[in-house]
Amino acid sequence: MKTLKAILLLGLLSSSASALAEKIGVSMAYFDQNFLTLIRQSIDKEAKARGLDVQFEDARGDVGRQTDQVQSFIGAGVDAIIVDPVDSASTPQLTKLAQQAKIPLVYVNRTPGDKTLPAGWCLSVLMSVNPAPCRWKRWRKWPTTKATWRS
Repeated sequence: MKTLKAILLLGLLSSSASALAEKIGVSMAYFDQNFLTLIRQSIDKEAKARGLDVQFEDARGDVGRQTDQVQSFIGAGVDAIIVDPVDSASTPQLTKLAQQAKIPLVYVNRTPGDKTLPAGWCLSVLMSVNPAPCRWKRWRKWPTTKATWRS
């Protein structure tokens, strides 16, 4: 569980743009799936330990709802966004929204459909049911990341 927490938030919290993050928006594809519940609980626990405010939203498998949630996070002035995409095909629009707002974005649990992710703005974290073999997929150079990348 510690590995899962570290992996989820390290990419987001170790970048210089979000190291001072106070409010994070998290859009999950579903709240009612066991693995996604573990991810949500881990993010919440780690955020509380760091004194961060986290707003969770359940997309309920609806791409349009998830897009609206990301737009709401941007409108609310969050410092960073974490998304478990409902559908990989919808991620280019989410990436564009976050990049235009200059808000760091981390995708978890599903490979984004973007051909490339903007350097320094987006990161994709791929996980398996067993946290031990979690893999980080580095799409673009993230120059301020202090994590050790493993495959």
